[in-house]
Amino acid sequence: MKSLKNYFLLAFCLFSTATFAYQQNFNSAKTHLVKIYKSNPEQTTFYCGCEFSFDGKKGSVDFSKCGYTPRKNEARASRIEWEHVMPAENFGRHLQCWRNGGRKECKKDVTFNTMEGDLHNLQPAIGEVNGDRSNYRYSQFTKEFTQYGQCQSAV
Repeated sequence: MKSLKNYFLLAFCLFSTATFAYQQNFNSAKTHLVKIYKSNPEQTTFYCGCEFSFDGKKGSVDFSKCGYTPRKNEARASRIEWEHVMPAENFGRHLQCWRNGGRKECKKDVTFNTMEGDLHNLQPAIGEVNGDRSNYRYSQFTKEFTQYGQCQSAV
């Protein structure tokens, strides 16, 4: 009788966990990240180490403290975007949905949405650097960094 009770208790716990599990996706991850970073104002951007702040859901960068110089797109450079450290193309291309239509097609795929919204893979970045980086691989750069002013990153 005791083992039967334990069995039902275990089954209930497993069922309730699966039923009420949070469905993570990129949009909900961004909302959570804004809350996390708002609560710790001493944060800096991923590639350039620039301080940033949030006004509501909109993140903005303070260039004066870090020496960042926009390369081309000042409007995009002044905002915070959530950078996938491992680009979505790298984890998405192995899924059938990606082969059937890329990122747009994968928006309907639970596995892709979970990977795309993984909080451990998302970092705050200057929008322009995020866009320029695209899905290029990381590598060591041995020349002088001048592409973005004093930012120690190059694409």
